[in-house]
Amino acid sequence: VPRRAFTVARSGAFLSRAMAPLGGEGHGGMASTSSGIEPGRRVKVKHGKSSSRVVRGAPITLALYVTFSCMGFGTGWSGVDSIFQQVNKYITTYDDLSFASDLVYVTSAAAAAVLVATFLGLYCAPVGVDFRTVGFFESTISFVLVTSCSIMLSLALFWDKHESVVMCCAFCAAVMGNLQAFVIYPFFNAFYRPKLIASLNFGETATSLVCGSLALLQSPGPGIENFTSTHFFLMVFICSLAASLAWTSLKFQTGYRKEDEDLEWELGDNEPIPEGSVLLDANGAPVVFSDTMYSDTLFSDREPNDGGPASTSYGALDGTLGGDEKSTKRNAPERPKTPFKNTSTPGEFVPTLKKVLASGGAVSRGAHGIALPDDQPSPDGRKKRRPSYFDLRKAADDDEENSAPFLENPKVSDHCRVSGPKERIENLWKNLNMVLNKPKSEVVWLFPLATANTLMTWSVISSFIPFSAAAATGTCDTQDVESIMFIRLCTSFSSICRVLGPLCVRTDGRAWGDKVFIRWCGVIGVAINAVFCVPALCGWSAGDPLNKFNSEIGKTVLLLAYVASTPFEPFMQLHLLVATQREHKGSSTRIIDAGFSFAAITVAASFGVACATARYASTGTAVCG
Repeated sequence: VPRRAFTVARSGAFLSRAMAPLGGEGHGGMASTSSGIEPGRRVKVKHGKSSSRVVRGAPITLALYVTFSCMGFGTGWSGVDSIFQQVNKYITTYDDLSFASDLVYVTSAAAAAVLVATFLGLYCAPVGVDFRTVGFFESTISFVLVTSCSIMLSLALFWDKHESVVMCCAFCAAVMGNLQAFVIYPFFNAFYRPKLIASLNFGETATSLVCGSLALLQSPGPGIENFTSTHFFLMVFICSLAASLAWTSLKFQTGYRKEDEDLEWELGDNEPIPEGSVLLDANGAPVVFSDTMYSDTLFSDREPNDGGPASTSYGALDGTLGGDEKSTKRNAPERPKTPFKNTSTPGEFVPTLKKVLASGGAVSRGAHGIALPDDQPSPDGRKKRRPSYFDLRKAADDDEENSAPFLENPKVSDHCRVSGPKERIENLWKNLNMVLNKPKSEVVWLFPLATANTLMTWSVISSFIPFSAAAATGTCDTQDVESIMFIRLCTSFSSICRVLGPLCVRTDGRAWGDKVFIRWCGVIGVAINAVFCVPALCGWSAGDPLNKFNSEIGKTVLLLAYVASTPFEPFMQLHLLVATQREHKGSSTRIIDAGFSFAAITVAASFGVACATARYASTGTAVCG
């Protein structure tokens, strides 16, 4: 008994060290702030013995928001978006109507390759081998940005030299985009402040808008070309280069790392509370309705005047956007009057947009189980950060003997203990089954609908666009000006309108956020995609006098079908993320494993569908066969 008590006491000391905020080498090192305070190290503030105002959290400057927005352009899908915007040029240059389907096949193969590599690295790595480190995360960002610049420069110089150049660049660009989805977004929350995800997601969303607008400016009408494809790729290259420079500029900025959330420091007498900081009371507890915190909790899901911890529709993983700071009921001041209310009014669009922009990788923001949710505050109202995977592993490396009893405790999260491939895969399968078998689950409805929309939008209609264009113009000639212009209008307008999908997401379950309405949106999205596929699958040949699509009405129907189908895909996927988090909040590992499984199923299905459509497109389809 004495020996057991000694072991428990030593394990408790180990846990105390693990829970202490890590600075310096623990997360790759930190620079000092402008005030000379080192982020990640708590300032010794004597609460209750001073009249000065104390805040928690290093300031998040406007420069940081701009920096991560620029990074989102380079680390996202700018390469794939820009390549598909010029598909009409490839068809004309290489005289091949099946070029689009080949591009879809190549990008799907890239997604499958990243999926396999991610699965092997995260779930099948041997015991003791761990790629979930800050070094790997930041090296991945650097690799993605450099590769994105290289892809754009290669396309600008050699896109018209040989079709293999375009295919190779498309493969590499798709790998970069999927690395963001499988590595950058999930790991972001473990190392950087989650509030900055909104900016990264905004930059990624802007890629579709920028590439589509540039393409439309390039050829606004039949036979009109304001600049060449080479100039187009050079413009995107400049944007990618700006993203790389933004990433480099982080060496001279502070306040963006995870440990900066724990920084406590004193404000001047008349100094306003900066963005990213929360005012503390005399006892060190967060003042719920301080300037910055009130703006975050104003649109949360909690009932007014309950005085409890704030929460959000996404708040299953890290509690940000309203749940990153908590207080006890006795410390909550009276709720101030405000013109904004959490009701179904036009004024709710702005807070809804705020949540949506911050939802990038919502299912996987827990970094595959390595960043756990925050604990409830202690009785004194002080927030205590729950140890992450990295806290535990760092403490274990420092004291292997005393860490063993704690890490082997079955009550500790499976992702915090040392586990092998078998345990990881078993947990993955168990968590997926629990998500799909939950009674009255909305996820069971949304997952097949979201997957069907994704498959149709990115693997089917993108492959058939040259043949629908041939049906609309009445010719299979790859040099036809009208056909080229039809393809350009489809790709550019769909890319521009894609941003409407995330903007229309509602998390309160009202109006267009109602679950029945969302289901119908999924069905309508699939139906719209199917309309665009009719010419290629069962329509008339291009030159047939009975071809109903070779008319102004038919052409308009096909164009609208292609453009309108695009926003449905992100709309459904984001609502799937929201539903998964809402139904399983409190179990981050379940959400994370379910999100990875959903992505794996979608990617695998996309590859199979892309293979089938590419094979069928090589026959000329019903239009040009």
